[in-house]
Amino acid sequence: MEKVEYSLEKAILHNKFGSFCLKAGRVEKAVKHFNDAISICPPDILFSNVHVNLANAYLEEKKTEEAKIQFQLAIEKSPYNQPDFQGLEINPSLHSLEALSESYANLAVLYMNKDELDTAHNLLLRSIQLKSDSEANVNLGHLLRQLNRKEEAIEYAWSQAEAHARKDGAEFIRPTQLEPKHFELPPRNPEDTVHVVCVKWGSKYGPDYVNKLYHGVKRHVSGIPYDFCCFTENPEGLDEGIRVVPLAENWSGWWGKATLFSEHGLEGRLVYIDLDTVITGSLNDLLSYPGVFAVMGTSDIACEKEKNSYNTSIIAWHSSFGKEIYTTLRQNYKYMLKFICRFDHWTEMMVKDADLVQEVFPGQFLDYLTYCKESVPEGCRMVCFPRDPKPHDYKSEWIRELWN
Repeated sequence: MEKVEYSLEKAILHNKFGSFCLKAGRVEKAVKHFNDAISICPPDILFSNVHVNLANAYLEEKKTEEAKIQFQLAIEKSPYNQPDFQGLEINPSLHSLEALSESYANLAVLYMNKDELDTAHNLLLRSIQLKSDSEANVNLGHLLRQLNRKEEAIEYAWSQAEAHARKDGAEFIRPTQLEPKHFELPPRNPEDTVHVVCVKWGSKYGPDYVNKLYHGVKRHVSGIPYDFCCFTENPEGLDEGIRVVPLAENWSGWWGKATLFSEHGLEGRLVYIDLDTVITGSLNDLLSYPGVFAVMGTSDIACEKEKNSYNTSIIAWHSSFGKEIYTTLRQNYKYMLKFICRFDHWTEMMVKDADLVQEVFPGQFLDYLTYCKESVPEGCRMVCFPRDPKPHDYKSEWIRELWN
C-alpha cells in the first residue's frame, strides 16, 4: 500500500483548485481535487471547508446521499460548533463560518426533499443562528408554509426584513395587508377593454412563447373587447398585434410580475397569464371576472408542497387595486429578497384572502401534472405548467395539437 504524504499546504491548494473547477462547471475534476485534499490533509488537522465543497459538488452530480454525508462531516469537524469557539484562533482557509452555515442550510433542503420537516427546521434555525442573512431564511419560509404555518412565515419575513433595514439605518415601513373583500370597485362598463398581459424577461422564454399565448387567447376570446400586452425589456420577435409595455424595473425572473402593478397606463380590468400555459378553451369567463383580485391556489398543483398558498400563474384584478404590491417591493427590494424568493410569497404577504381561480371557475384552469398528462378534461380552458415539464417538452400529444 502506497504511503500517503500528508501536506496541509497541498490540501489547501487542492481545495482551492477544486473550487475553481466547480465554479467553471468541471464537476468531475472538482470532486477529484476535493478528495485529494481530504486524503493528504494531516489526520490531526480538521478541514471542514473541503467537506462543504465536496458536498456541493456531489449535489451537482445529483448524488444526494454522498452530499449529505459530506455536509454532516463538515458540521462535525467545524470548530464553530464548539462551545468556546470565540476564544479560538480559527484559520478561515480550513474553517469558514459562512461555509458551516451553508452546510446546515443545504442539509436542511435535503431533509425537506424527503419531507423530514422537523429535522430540516432545526437545521435551518442553526444556519440562521450562525449567519443572520443566510439563504436558510428563504427556505424557512418554504418550510413553515409546508407545515401549514403560512402566517408565521409571513410575519417572519416582515420582521427580519425590518430588522435588517434598521441595522443599515434605512427606513422600513411595513404596509397594512390589502383585503380585496373590503375593497369597493368602480362600476363596470361591458364595453371597457380587458387587458390580457404577460411578462417576458431574459432568455428563459423566447418570443415563440409569447406569440403562442397571444394566438391562443385570440382563438378563445369572443365578444369581449380586449388587447394583449407583453411586459418586456426585449420585444424582438413578437408578432404584430402584441402591445409592448416596458418593464418598470430590471428585476430578474418572476419579480417582473410586480411591475404589473406599477403606473403603466393600463386601466380597468387586467388578466395576467404565465407564458408556460396552453389555452384549451374559452377564456370569456376569466375575462369577465367581476371580483377585485384573484390568483390560483396551490391545493391541486402537483409541484407545490405548500398546499394553502398562492400561485400566480394566473392573476385577475382591477387596476385600482394593488399598487402597493409594486411600490412596497420597490422600496424594500434589497431586504425582502433576503427572506423570500417567489413572487407568489410576496403576493401572500401583501394580499389577504384573495379569490382563488379554481374556486371561482371550477374545472376550467388545471395543472398539467395533476389533471392533464393523458388528455385535457372536458370543460378545461387552460393548462398550467408551473415547473417541469414545459409545453415545449411535448410530453403529451395533445400539446402539439393545441399549443400553436
